[in-house]
Amino acid sequence: MKKNIIIFGNGNHCKVVKQEIEKISSYKILAIFDFLNHKIVLNKKFIKNKDNINKKALAITAVGENQSRKKLVKLVEKKFKNIKWAIVNKNVTIKEGSLVVSGAVVNTNSKIGSHCVINTLSSLDHDVKLGDYSDIAPGVNIAGNVTIGNNVFIGIGSSLIENIKIENNVTIGGQSLVNKNCRSNQKYIGVPAKKID
Repeated sequence: MKKNIIIFGNGNHCKVVKQEIEKISSYKILAIFDFLNHKIVLNKKFIKNKDNINKKALAITAVGENQSRKKLVKLVEKKFKNIKWAIVNKNVTIKEGSLVVSGAVVNTNSKIGSHCVINTLSSLDHDVKLGDYSDIAPGVNIAGNVTIGNNVFIGIGSSLIENIKIENNVTIGGQSLVNKNCRSNQKYIGVPAKKID
């Protein structure tokens, strides 16, 4: 029996989320809800009933930007007290609400936090730890034993060498080579990546 799933969010990232869910035979998209704009895109009758959402479906967000995704999760959890978040990749052990897009690789012993996005053709090698609400852009390569905090954005095509730590709220610019630890609340860019003000 297929599990029902509701997508919260209806922007460009929704197209990716919808496509990934449709590839997994154990899920059926029951409704799409543009929560921030209070617009029901699919299956209005179902989603208007709170009991349906709490008891008959799992949920996933379709918002690419970390802070907006976190805000949406909090809004949904406030409105639907007993909501259950989906894990949308049957081959990877990750926390609730996270999405691993087609072509991405997450290797052995890696741990993915809640409500993360690991985009197309990204690679996380063995023993990577990724915190909550973090976003790995397309084509990112992360070597083994890397620890990444919460609310981190790693830009397109970046590479992180093994055994480094990226603290919370860090932004790494596209095409960067990160070969040292990165401190919280900072931005890094370049080859090798350097902190910018």
